[in-house]
Amino acid sequence: SNLAELDTPAFVVFKDRAERNCARMQDLARRLGLSLRPHVKTHKCAEGAALQLGDQAERKIVVSTLAEAAFFADQGIEDILYAVALPPNKLPRVLALHARIARFHIMLDCIPALRALEEALSATPPSPGKPLSVFVKVDTGYHRAGIPPELGVELVKAVADSHVLTFAGLYSHDGHTYSCSLAKDIDGIASTDRQTISQFADELRQTGVDVPVVSVGSTPSCSVSSSNLRGINEFHPGNYVFYDYQQFEIGSCSLEDIACAVVARVVAHYPHRNELQVDAGALAMSKDTCKSGGFGRIMGHPDLVLYKVSQEVGIVRSLTAAPVDFSCIPIGSVLRIIPNHACLAAACFPVYHVADSAESPAVNGVWTPCKFW
Repeated sequence: SNLAELDTPAFVVFKDRAERNCARMQDLARRLGLSLRPHVKTHKCAEGAALQLGDQAERKIVVSTLAEAAFFADQGIEDILYAVALPPNKLPRVLALHARIARFHIMLDCIPALRALEEALSATPPSPGKPLSVFVKVDTGYHRAGIPPELGVELVKAVADSHVLTFAGLYSHDGHTYSCSLAKDIDGIASTDRQTISQFADELRQTGVDVPVVSVGSTPSCSVSSSNLRGINEFHPGNYVFYDYQQFEIGSCSLEDIACAVVARVVAHYPHRNELQVDAGALAMSKDTCKSGGFGRIMGHPDLVLYKVSQEVGIVRSLTAAPVDFSCIPIGSVLRIIPNHACLAAACFPVYHVADSAESPAVNGVWTPCKFW
């Protein structure tokens, strides 16, 4: 089949670009002497994880839902980090995964969560001789989650001293790189993040705590910055498998690196408004914006932007107020729209249609992602 035959809206992956993106990150990690633990939440599918892991010996990933964890355990992944806060009601699912695979890790970032976990484990302990593995998340400036280093020693020591837990290491996410406009600004945030968590690891070691893993990263920082890596031994980016328009705007990638698009059809012309309508709205693109505005850019039409979305439709207009040439995009035309945020756009679809390249209209496969929580 080809793009023109797809029912729209549809999510398309350009496989050659995804392969290049993943190979580049693997090569970077090897050159820097770092272990790569890719985050799989962007694609949530076996094929995407296979590209991210490549031929590396360590088959380890980060997930954002327990459904993803179970899905990838089914694919044979034996080292999985569940990287969001854990409410006690999810503990039975966690313990089932913990018993099932070689290394299943959870994340903690505050003393109250630790106490709630210990209370739950007192009633339902982990497998004998196999304590539950814990990464402690460190807030190095993003302020979404994580414990500040100056408050973190008590938490880490409590995990390390626990009879039912084992301390796996430290983890940070420098998500504030997404607010940057220049590569040098990304590098500055990445450098501070790495220095902060590395110094915290040194402080813990001075108190007698072993810190096996110090894991950092985001797609912007891992794509742009190789500075200040003393004491760091793991990277965990995720979005780079597809990239998106946000990543392009902040300097993480080129337009030619973006490995996905939402395919939509033109359904109406409004020459009196210099606008047209497509059959892709918020439930296909998400409502994430980017620095230059709008909800997506149109491949092959650099002068057009998807500037407004409602639930099922979007409105396209000129970026410059120049007249739109409606004769070039008649009713029924297929447009490929670059999403601002690939993770959220991909999550809108039950399958991804796979094209060999952005230059070819042929669709040669389907990837099916894990859904829900």
